Amino acid sequence: MFGLGVGEIVIVALVAVLLFGSQLPKIARSLGSSIVEFKRGVQGVDVEVKSTVHEVQKLMTEVERDRLRSAVNETVGNNQKAV
Repeated sequence: MFGLGVGEIVIVALVAVLLFGSQLPKIARSLGSSIVEFKRGVQGVDVEVKSTVHEVQKLMTEVERDRLRSAVNETVGNNQKAV
């Protein structure tokens, strides 16, 4: 984890306890809340992106269908003029 061994992690934890002591639970709760809020935000963006991609795919399908109809109608019109 970040290139730290078990000994270094223990030392960092002890220093944190010495410096912050009784505030550690409050800091941990705040950090946990921040992480949860960040995940919700990311999930919201993910849902929005997927919705937008779906709408774009739907529009592309409609445009392709309209283009094919125009091509068919043009071909039919040209064939009728030729006859």
